[in-house]
Amino acid sequence: MLVINVFYKCKPGKREDFLAMVEREGVRTGSLAEEGNLAYRYYRSVADEDELFLYEEWKDVDAHGVHRTMPHYQRLQECQGEFLESTTVNKYITE
Repeated sequence: MLVINVFYKCKPGKREDFLAMVEREGVRTGSLAEEGNLAYRYYRSVADEDELFLYEEWKDVDAHGVHRTMPHYQRLQECQGEFLESTTVNKYITE
């Protein structure tokens, strides 16, 4: 299994707009519908109104590779500059 932790630092006041875009563009629902997806959850920081955490689980690295070709993933990549200051991604392979 592949676990991915994504830490987003949103531009000031843009966190809720980013989450609205994720829903509007079908990023979350599209990801959850993919065959190899086991979890795809966003969490709001309680300490910083501009921070957001995404937790993903994928059946394997190949399933995540397919995810990266999907239109909803591509749309997320295109829109990030409008909402985000930085993104940190950590990937873990588990049994």
